[in-house]
Amino acid sequence: MNINASDRTLGLLNIWQVVRKLDWEVELMKSIPGTILLGAAPENAMQFKDAQLYAAINAASTSVALVDWLYHLAQENSDVNSRVLHKLKLEEISTIKSFRRMLREKHEPLNICHQICNSNKHLHLSDYDSGLKILIGDIIFERPDGTEELSVIAQVLWSNGTSYPSGSVFNLLDNLRHWWKSLITEINAPEREIFYPDFAP
Repeated sequence: MNINASDRTLGLLNIWQVVRKLDWEVELMKSIPGTILLGAAPENAMQFKDAQLYAAINAASTSVALVDWLYHLAQENSDVNSRVLHKLKLEEISTIKSFRRMLREKHEPLNICHQICNSNKHLHLSDYDSGLKILIGDIIFERPDGTEELSVIAQVLWSNGTSYPSGSVFNLLDNLRHWWKSLITEINAPEREIFYPDFAP
């Protein structure tokens, strides 16, 4: 039996709060410097090597979590349920497992986030998308004064070597947060003015 665990969400009670959390995580990811000075101790957490990747994992996790929040909102609110069915061109919303699968099939960035999150959580996957690759690389630049800077790339590729249209994982997550905001707005999820007032019309 599933039990409502909203007493353990650290105050997140509404889907708009989770959208706001995703917005914040993507903004955090974008505010992390694209390069760090090699050989120098980081002055703060934003200058850690791979800090952008850590922020990207968190944003991907929130994107995946929003699927569950949307499912439960649709189950609890028949008007929202109807709008979700219409907007996503679904015939029904049955089980949470089938809903997750349908959304990953309909919106590829959600599948990519699912693969990132499950890989980080379990390392070995049973639901492995063999057509997807994520290339991580370090690029080192030598500056005129002889010091070196390091930049991290995270590129989404298909197994045939072609790049995903949005290119980097960072761009994919930025686009995905706008997709979520648009979807949750279009299904008219309740209480936006309370839980995400800075995004309210």
